[in-house]
Amino acid sequence: MLIPFSLKATAVFTPGSFPIHTYVERPSVKLEQSLRDALETNGQLVSLSGPSKSGKTVLVEQVVGPEHLIVLTGAGIQQPDDIWNRVLDWMEAPVSVTEQSTASGTTGGEVGVPGVAKVKGDASYSSGTGSTSVRRGLTQVVKDIANSKYVVLVDDYHYMPRATQIEAAKIIKEAVRLGVKMCVASVSHRSDDVVRANPELRGRVTAIDSNYWTLDELKKIAHAGFAALNAKFPNSWIEEFAHESAGSPQLMQLICLNACFVTDVRGKNLLQREIADSRDMLNKIFAQTSSNTNFRSLRALGRRWFRHPWKILPLA
Repeated sequence: MLIPFSLKATAVFTPGSFPIHTYVERPSVKLEQSLRDALETNGQLVSLSGPSKSGKTVLVEQVVGPEHLIVLTGAGIQQPDDIWNRVLDWMEAPVSVTEQSTASGTTGGEVGVPGVAKVKGDASYSSGTGSTSVRRGLTQVVKDIANSKYVVLVDDYHYMPRATQIEAAKIIKEAVRLGVKMCVASVSHRSDDVVRANPELRGRVTAIDSNYWTLDELKKIAHAGFAALNAKFPNSWIEEFAHESAGSPQLMQLICLNACFVTDVRGKNLLQREIADSRDMLNKIFAQTSSNTNFRSLRALGRRWFRHPWKILPLA
């Protein structure tokens, strides 16, 4: 029996967003503590590296908190200043103010990040109308969030053109020196190209490396989520879910969510519901997951990792 409007399966298993009910720490690698220590160290840029879909963004969100995390993506960033413009977009800082008066004075207001310095939208004017730019790029970002709890995460840093990566690394170095907490995330084989290998950043970069998840770590996602929904799935299914996830927590979330859809576990059960073991039902779960998205390359590399972790090339 389902409790009306109770906890839904889509809120428990979240392949595309933060897993509030199914976040799993990995004690063997202690990524959370490493990231926390790095962000608390003044003047350090955090370089987070790991395979695609391995939970890098979720890790940062867990440590920083969604209310203090400013997430950007390298896709679409063509110039280093685009980084600061996107941060200011997140802060809803005005690009310009419109002057409407026939006398001398000022106009404008205040915008900014709650709890830190406000961005002043004042602009001087005389007669007539017009507009004046009020954004000051890095200078404004430093003024508003330096030495605060806010963290800027540039995800998929490798998506930027290489020349932009090089120039952005220089300006990010200056931002970090001035007290802005920053983290860049890239897939494994590209992260060292610019950020970690840049001689200007030597001694200023804390490298944190994630990797494919183990079977036991992946199974914890299923156990936590199904327990939250008061549903008992066969252990043999959970074992297969973990194998098919090929080291990716995001894929494990997706398989578990489809398991809920196929078995009609739409929300939390008032009484524990036990799912009968059925090969046909299991095949439907995997078929539905395959129709959602293409994880073929991820699964191929992940399986090779489980067999020969010392031979696999990092995931592109």
